[in-house]
Amino acid sequence: MNWANNAYQRSIGNLAQTALLQSHSRRAARRGWQWTPKMLLTLPDKSVAELHPATLRFAAILDGPLQRPSAVTPDPGEKAPFGVNCKTLAKCMEAPLWRFADCFRRVSNHPRYSPKQSVHSFDVKFLSRIYKFPGSYQGGTFSSSTTEWRFLDGGIISQNGYGWGNHSWTVVEGAEALRSICLFFGIAQPLLIKGEGSRRPLSMLLEEMTKVPLQDASRGPLSHIWPTETAGNT
Repeated sequence: MNWANNAYQRSIGNLAQTALLQSHSRRAARRGWQWTPKMLLTLPDKSVAELHPATLRFAAILDGPLQRPSAVTPDPGEKAPFGVNCKTLAKCMEAPLWRFADCFRRVSNHPRYSPKQSVHSFDVKFLSRIYKFPGSYQGGTFSSSTTEWRFLDGGIISQNGYGWGNHSWTVVEGAEALRSICLFFGIAQPLLIKGEGSRRPLSMLLEEMTKVPLQDASRGPLSHIWPTETAGNT
């Protein structure tokens, strides 16, 4: 009777996977998306998100399983914009290897954190070349300029110094903005962030952060600088 039990278990498993795919399809339809197979990611806080390679958007799966069904895989013919390697990106997000203390230092209790370049080389502003975040620019022809990209509870602020005594600097403002950036660059999540309020699942942060339009992808692939095959491994 073992063969009968095995067949029954396989049948139940197939039905469960079919039900999950149908559920994802209905959820995508409610958001107005055209549903195609996606990548399911289990993030460091155990929340689950699905990545749509064609749009580089994420969706939180609050009622989804922690185990990814084998049937939910990216379409081999579906290319991600900017030449982004979605498999490498998923690996960075699910299993970050860079230590937070090696990548950021706190500069205020707002909270604000400044990227450190002493151990790893990465550019948080690179995300603004993929996602069209709202923001602002202040500056003149012969003066320092400040650019802001806003998302979640803060965003990225960058000053380009001009002239003697004016320094260039970049900071990440907001605990949720900081946690989302850590995901994209394979940086381990900090246990505590001074000034942080209640914590939402990381999957919800990714969904909200990536609702914005993409930048013009016709300018060429960006995968040669993010994410790389060694992201989170050096």
